[in-house]
Amino acid sequence: ESELFGHERGAFTGAQAQRRGRFEQAEGGTLFLDEINSMPVNLQSKLLRVLQDGSFLPLGSQQAQVANVRLIAALNEPPRSAMAAGRLREDLYYRLNVGYIHIPPLRERQGDVVLLAQAFVARYAAGLQPEVTRLADAAAARLAAHDWPGNVRELENVIRRSLLLHPGGTALADVALLDDDGPTVPATAAAPAGPPADAPLQDWLDDEARQVIRA
Repeated sequence: ESELFGHERGAFTGAQAQRRGRFEQAEGGTLFLDEINSMPVNLQSKLLRVLQDGSFLPLGSQQAQVANVRLIAALNEPPRSAMAAGRLREDLYYRLNVGYIHIPPLRERQGDVVLLAQAFVARYAAGLQPEVTRLADAAAARLAAHDWPGNVRELENVIRRSLLLHPGGTALADVALLDDDGPTVPATAAAPAGPPADAPLQDWLDDEARQVIRA
């Protein structure tokens, strides 16, 4: 509530100074609320009052402030599913739903996968692998065949992970999908011997750690 509407000094324990909320900061502009279905239902009711009255009260204040803000909200599930499960108030949904845009999941728009992947390569290569300039055809085909349960965030992380593991060259040829098995310690690896009697324990532990990290 304080994040959205702000608070006065002393409004609650720990409120050492006045704080401007997001509605006040967005005055005359746009406020975007992501995954609004994860907002507590009691806070949804307070948000509904702002939409109905066009004003809000910072915590601890008696002076209402006008909310001159364009509000955009997003959900990460179908609205009716969220309402049926009690995660989204119906009255808030119908108040918000002046205009509605459905963005299909990434698995339903495979034509976007490679375009997004190329954009992420361009964004992150400079800081991780400056020599990489493009996505190889084989890597692009593998990305296009994946079903992307984590949508665009998963794709972004796959590209960053792949750049971190890139062995070299100008083309990112291998993509490390998040559901791939990571590196494992061989089952036949021998247990490390104990520390020598004449060596400090911490030195031995540091050396063993280095060997494990290299493996």
